Amino acid sequence: IRTALNDYPRARLFLTEGLSGVIFDGLLNGDVDFILAYNPPADQRTVREVLVEEPVYCVGTRDLVGDSREPIEFEEVLQLPLVLLKSGVLARSQTDKPYILSRLEHKARLQLASVAATLGTLESGIGCTLAPKVLVKDQLDSGALVARRVVEPDLRRTLFMVRLTDAAPTALSEEMTSIVKGLVKNAVDTGDWDTA
Repeated sequence: IRTALNDYPRARLFLTEGLSGVIFDGLLNGDVDFILAYNPPADQRTVREVLVEEPVYCVGTRDLVGDSREPIEFEEVLQLPLVLLKSGVLARSQTDKPYILSRLEHKARLQLASVAATLGTLESGIGCTLAPKVLVKDQLDSGALVARRVVEPDLRRTLFMVRLTDAAPTALSEEMTSIVKGLVKNAVDTGDWDTA
């Protein structure tokens, strides 16, 4: 926001935040020029551009996921009290593998459609979740939560920039997409966004 407003002081911006499935619908309805979404569904009405592919971690308190930084196997994750994003298209933000999603949803103790509520349940020790480190960076830095890479299989998710296929871009929307891509690239290059 700071970069956009500094570079374009006369621009009027509209930003919205939500889970990937919700903002995808907003794009299709023409409410926004572009979105950033994890594992959005393939749709001929949209053009998708990969920005980041990142590993997925099992995140929770030390009491639940252990004090180890060693990877955790997917089968072990299924034995933990899981808190997941709501099923359906929203769950694609965790992984786009249908078999893995099905197993996770079957074992989930709680499903939410709120990032804030998910963070609250993690910090209170109600359950653990699958997420990238960037989502819980502050909680990891403070030691409130622990993250262990999920392996066997190696789970990853992909962040896309998505636009409507037939939307005519404006000069400002093109500049905004360029700013966002640059900021994401910088976060990856500096190591603030884990992609290893």
